[in-house]
Amino acid sequence: MGIEYPKRHDVSDVLVIAKGRFPGWFQGEINFLADTSRILAKKRGVSMYGEEALLLSPDEVVSGEEARVAVESAEKTYRLCKRLSDELGNFHE
Repeated sequence: MGIEYPKRHDVSDVLVIAKGRFPGWFQGEINFLADTSRILAKKRGVSMYGEEALLLSPDEVVSGEEARVAVESAEKTYRLCKRLSDELGNFHE
């Protein structure tokens, strides 16, 4: 898409700014993708390391429900990006 991506885990701002470069169906998912990016980036550290200052493990900081929602959101994000990639690949052939 010719977008310079940020060198950090949260790409939500770039998605919103570049929304118009994407196909209409993908634009309709930008809010979901941006929210997912923001949430997963925020929880990345604690889901891997826990809350070290409080001596809490990741399991004590992130609930099973939060983990389930994160996995579902990541899977949907993957499907959307795969579809976009497949369509763009076909477009350039």
